[in-house]
Amino acid sequence: MSDHIVSAYSEELERLSAEIMKMGGIAETMIVDSTRALSANDLELARAVVARDPLVDAIESEGCGPYGGGYCAREPGIRVDPSEDLVDAETVQV
Repeated sequence: MSDHIVSAYSEELERLSAEIMKMGGIAETMIVDSTRALSANDLELARAVVARDPLVDAIESEGCGPYGGGYCAREPGIRVDPSEDLVDAETVQV
């Protein structure tokens, strides 16, 4: 493999790792907050959690480049429709 390909791959891997860590941090906070909202019956906190979901979706979509949505679909030729995400904020009723 040429040095250019290895370098480009390494840079892409680092970028994806950073994006996944960012998404994970936001998702972790959302889980903690949603648990608090449920246990305290806090409707405002629940709404705030739901409002953050599009941020996670946007990070995921941006991170996938030309290969479509979803980090698990990073290989060329595999496309995933982000609208088929397992978690959809529109299905949550608050």
